[in-house]
Amino acid sequence: MPSSSAPAAQPAETAPAIVTRTGAVLCVELLGLELLLEDHRDEPERILERVNDHLDPAMELIRGYGGVVERYMTRSLLASFGVRSQVQDAPHVAFATAMALVGTNQRFNQEHGVRKWLDVAVGVAAGRVAVGQLGSNNRRSTILGDCVVVAEELARRAKAGEVVMDGAIYKAVAKSIRVRPNGPRWLLGRNFSLESYTVVPVE
Repeated sequence: MPSSSAPAAQPAETAPAIVTRTGAVLCVELLGLELLLEDHRDEPERILERVNDHLDPAMELIRGYGGVVERYMTRSLLASFGVRSQVQDAPHVAFATAMALVGTNQRFNQEHGVRKWLDVAVGVAAGRVAVGQLGSNNRRSTILGDCVVVAEELARRAKAGEVVMDGAIYKAVAKSIRVRPNGPRWLLGRNFSLESYTVVPVE
């Protein structure tokens, strides 16, 4: 009777190590997409082109400031500073990037006159994040951490043209800007509140 042998077991892949780093995170939220979707419901290519008109300059600005684009969805973009790249004073650089993003988008809209374009709102936070692979198959590197979720939530709560930051960012830039304290806010179902600050434009 011929002998049969089972195939040799293959060694399991070892996932890359998760590392923890301190840096700043910025989230850009596109506002007005619902109206765009309604106007072009039968022209999805027009919607994608319009979204790219806003996200492409944002990504270019982020990279120009030394940031790394971590991920983007239909209506938002997430970037990190000082996490994967060497950025001195990451909270200050992330804030400067946020202000530049708002200004660039406003100028873009003004240059295109009465056509319907998208506004941006930005959330910025700083803290410790984990950098590692997400998912079981075809893993992709990503960042996770409390400040990531805070930046995303602040962007969602911000109004058009606003930059809203957490206390860590505010401490880094407080001497050079005017802000409106938002008071304690309960975010994400947590059992403690978060202080946040909205930039007040200089008259």
